[in-house]
Amino acid sequence: MEDNTPHIVTDDRATAWWRWFTRRVVLIPLCAVILVGIGAWVFFQMRETTGKKETAVDSAIKAADEAFQTGDYNKSLEQLQGAADEANTKEDKVALFNQLSAAAANAGKFQEAIDYMKQKHELDPSLKGQDAFVLGSYYEVIEDYQNAIQQYKRSIEYEKSQPKTQRSEANIRSLEVRISSLEESQ
Repeated sequence: MEDNTPHIVTDDRATAWWRWFTRRVVLIPLCAVILVGIGAWVFFQMRETTGKKETAVDSAIKAADEAFQTGDYNKSLEQLQGAADEANTKEDKVALFNQLSAAAANAGKFQEAIDYMKQKHELDPSLKGQDAFVLGSYYEVIEDYQNAIQQYKRSIEYEKSQPKTQRSEANIRSLEVRISSLEESQ
């Protein structure tokens, strides 16, 4: 007669290890300390990321973005202008002037956009090159072609200072054509 009862196969090494492990008085408290340490680290990481306060500039940028999304460009600009006095750090001021410039341009106030861009560049002159194309287009809209040409030339120099790609070469050629067109129109 055959025995059909299931047999549980155990690995004697595994059970011996478990018996050894459970008899160690030091290992169980050590595991508890490690788990508490990991838990504390996770807690402080979460606290650090969620504990950052939103600044008035951040709030204004969010509110301006919401107004922009609804198409109310003047309200967007007003939201940002209200936070101008609240910007304390250089980074906040640069970010705010960048947003103010874009908001003013979206509202059709290009001279105001240029003024905000100039204030941004006073704080961080290293941004002049990368902003030159945008600034040139603002000047072009208000028909100040001399300054537009000057900004487009600065943009070409900036493009040449960047790693050479097909896109950067196309941008340079496009700007050169634009400059020629503006020079002919004067």
